[in-house]
Amino acid sequence: MDPLVASAYKNFTSSPLCRLPDELLLEIMKSLDPVELCCLRRVSRIFLRLFGSWEFRSHQLDKLGPWVREGALAADQHKRLRRLLRRDKQGRYCSACLRRRWFRDKDRIFEYLVGHQLYCSGCKTKHAAGLFSGSQRNLTEDNTRLCIAQQGHLRVCRHRVIRWTDIQRWVAQTSETSPKPYTETLCQERSHLYCCRKRDDTPLRPDGIQLCVTRLSTLTQLHLTWYAHTPSPRGRKSRPLPSANDLRQTWECLQVDGGKLIPLDTYMACFDPNVCSCLLYDGQHKARWRLAPPPFLSCRARSDRRSLFSGSGPVALHTASSGLRSGPVRRGSVFLSIKQCPNYPKGKEMCIYHDYHLVLRGVDSKRPWRVDPAWYRMVDPESYGLERDDYSLHLLWCLDEDCRNYHGRTDVDRFRDFFKGGI
Repeated sequence: MDPLVASAYKNFTSSPLCRLPDELLLEIMKSLDPVELCCLRRVSRIFLRLFGSWEFRSHQLDKLGPWVREGALAADQHKRLRRLLRRDKQGRYCSACLRRRWFRDKDRIFEYLVGHQLYCSGCKTKHAAGLFSGSQRNLTEDNTRLCIAQQGHLRVCRHRVIRWTDIQRWVAQTSETSPKPYTETLCQERSHLYCCRKRDDTPLRPDGIQLCVTRLSTLTQLHLTWYAHTPSPRGRKSRPLPSANDLRQTWECLQVDGGKLIPLDTYMACFDPNVCSCLLYDGQHKARWRLAPPPFLSCRARSDRRSLFSGSGPVALHTASSGLRSGPVRRGSVFLSIKQCPNYPKGKEMCIYHDYHLVLRGVDSKRPWRVDPAWYRMVDPESYGLERDDYSLHLLWCLDEDCRNYHGRTDVDRFRDFFKGGI
């Protein structure tokens, strides 16, 4: 059974509320105030689907799906909702992280990490102690100590990493007077060269992981792209679309080879079940899971959605894009299209076109030696040994993947307080 369907099945078998007919659930939802309604729609896809019905159109955004309209809540209601959401996030911390926050030494540790300054020999200046790894904080010689921006790196694939010195070199390749971008192939290992047929075919896009550096006024922006062309797990056009499990397995292979910067939830969001019914989910009939969204939100029902989700022309079975954003640090997108493959003369074979984009926040072109604060948040924790920093364990990071404090999460800004005094 698919994990999404398993959750729905658990709700259906364990919750009397979820077993009520839609008509009764709609009457319950109509009696709630806007804040309670916003909380209930987060409980399960049943309520999110019902929230997309015509009865609640006044609360929704017009074109983007069953999401809450910004002006649907008053100021005091926004404040109340944020308080409830914060309480909900507290429950996402593991028990060890919650216990550590009650220890007496917590304030002393934070005061040291935020207020104590250490010298970085790479940046030639002082930073907050929290911007150094545990091993570097213990060094007594200033001329050998490096902050995590200088010590760590961002892993693009299993063959290539990006360091701050690389970014400085690329920035130097651009000119303020010339708008021409600088391009470079970061990695051209054979594992990155994906095509559904033999490699003697002409590739549809440049091979390997590509870098494009563009000068934008005083900022320099780095854009990483990778293109892959794989057979659809279901193959021929006459066969059904892939199952969600097949698509996850395809992503896992791509992620090992070149898509390390793209998380699974961003990849699968291209087939968001709240607006799309183009994937098969194992066990969906057993769970009585209504996959199809309300008709006016379907990925094929509206012309403004059709251009995004169902491709152009009759050959595309499904086309979708999904965005990735980690605060001010980086943003990117995945673009997927399942359609007839041009490499087969009869046009009956179906392929998946994968387009990955990652944009790194602009670097100050006037002061390329100054490490951008975004880079501290972007480097991989493993590259500077965060897992060996017992001093900040369960305060800044955690090894539990289910914990909000997990060191591998990109949506948690664990360095926010360290930049208040500047870098």
